[in-house]
Amino acid sequence: MGNLMSDNQIAYLLDPEIATIRKVQLSTVNFYKSIKLALGHDVVDCTKFDEKHLIFFDDNGLKEGITHYVSIKSLPDPYVGKIIFAAGNIEWTAPKISMSDILKRLTCYHSVLDPIVETSARTHGNVTSYISAVAGFKARIVPFEIKIQ
Repeated sequence: MGNLMSDNQIAYLLDPEIATIRKVQLSTVNFYKSIKLALGHDVVDCTKFDEKHLIFFDDNGLKEGITHYVSIKSLPDPYVGKIIFAAGNIEWTAPKISMSDILKRLTCYHSVLDPIVETSARTHGNVTSYISAVAGFKARIVPFEIKIQ
């Protein structure tokens, strides 16, 4: 019997920048090179997502100036940037979990700036003028939805 292993493996790519998760093909011949290309980073780390799956992510993602982060239930670190969800066995052709089940286990957050507007009123005779100006901004962190493509 010949080799049944495919040269490609399906994985899922979570891209918080565009709020999507989608299928991608990874080369089983150049597996780590294809991971680095899909993530867009050379320094990649890996950890277990569950007993049958791994996640790959940018190991240098947590730095100043981040615009979002991903929190995964049962995993300690927040993750920044794209994340690949792959089968834990290179001989499998695809993950054994659906994208919707993955999304149930994570939450994506981003920062939002709310303007602080100060209004003043000035009265001259029977006429009242209102002047509004932005006095600053208040930052908050809010979850956002990921769409399956």
